[in-house]
Parts: sequence; structure tokens; C-alpha cells
Amino acid sequence: MTGVSEAPFEDARGVCTAKIETAQTFLTPDQASAMVDEFVAGATKASLARKYGVHVQTVQAHVRQAGAAQPDRLGEDVLADYAAGVSTAVLAKRCGVSVDTVRRHARLAGVEAGEWASPQDDVDEIVGLYEQGESIVDIAGQLGLGHRKVRRVLVDAGMTIRSPGHRPRLDGRRVEIERLRGQGWSYARIGQQLGVGKSTVRDHVVRWAA
Repeated sequence: MTGVSEAPFEDARGVCTAKIETAQTFLTPDQASAMVDEFVAGATKASLARKYGVHVQTVQAHVRQAGAAQPDRLGEDVLADYAAGVSTAVLAKRCGVSVDTVRRHARLAGVEAGEWASPQDDVDEIVGLYEQGESIVDIAGQLGLGHRKVRRVLVDAGMTIRSPGHRPRLDGRRVEIERLRGQGWSYARIGQQLGVGKSTVRDHVVRWAA
């Protein structure tokens, strides 16, 4: 008999009040979330229905409930950068998607993450910023790189990695810095004058004002 059954049944997962053609497969929250993620990454509803043993309408319901949509496929330039070793965080920010979305699209396209080869100019800039007192995280943000890549460049260049939170102390130059700030100098300009990073100057000024 087709159509909606009149006799509900119950098991350990709860009550199934109706069935359409055949009893529906129950999806756990993790399965439903994974299914939606695969849809966002580009899988079709029909393929997901076959994979999870549910109706296409069930897939649609979960997708609609999650407010999910399939973004445009990542461009060839993005996939090329991924293969060249550009960090997923940088690519995700560029495309306005999540890191997981970048990884899933790359996986569907058969593209593997590559090792980032640093041009010498980039190495020199990273080392220079670090010597001026910039943190690994700050350098990564300024240059659009992953912090792990910045750290690897510094280690390969023979730099001694500072403990987290360590910055050059500028307390002895407070009067000079406050005078320059009063003259309208930016943190970056003061940092260049003193041979330190702009974030180091900013952090000291904020601390002094507290």
C-alpha cells in the first residue's frame, strides 16, 4: 500500500508518526550536519539521498532547516593557490567562505594542499618584521599567510623564536613616543623611527594609557 500509513510506531529513537512508501532512515545530528556540509561543498541532493539512504525531500528539508546554500565553485586561481601551499585561512577569507568549505571544494576537485615556497623577498620581509618586534600572528595577518608558515620561515632562517607575548620594552622611550604621538605620528612611523614593529608601539601606548 502506498501513501501515508495510519499506524505510527515507536522505537528507542522516538515516535515515527507516518511513513511514505517505506519507513524513513533516521539521521543522527552528526549525520545530518555532515550531509548538509557535503551539500554546501557541492554534492547533489540526489547523491546525498543515495549515500544516506533517505529521500531527496529529506535532504532538502535538512538543507532548508540549516539555511544552507551552495556557494559558487572555487575559481581555478584559488585551487592553484591551494596547491601551491597558500593557507586555507587566507583563501577562505578571500572567497568569503569557511576553511572547511575551501578544503571540501579542493577535495572534490582532486586538488591536494602543497608546500608553500617562500620567495627570498618574502623571507627577508618576514625576518625583518620579526626582528622589529612583530609577533608571528601579526606578521601572518599583514602578509596574508598562515602563522605556521611564518614560523617555519623564521626557523628555516635560523631565527630564535620568542616566547608568546614577548615584545621589546620601550618604557625608557615613553616620553619620546608620547611626544611623537602628540605630533600626529602614526604607530607605523614611530616604529620605523625606533626600529620596532607598529604593534609594539601601539601596545605600549595602550598600556601607558590604562
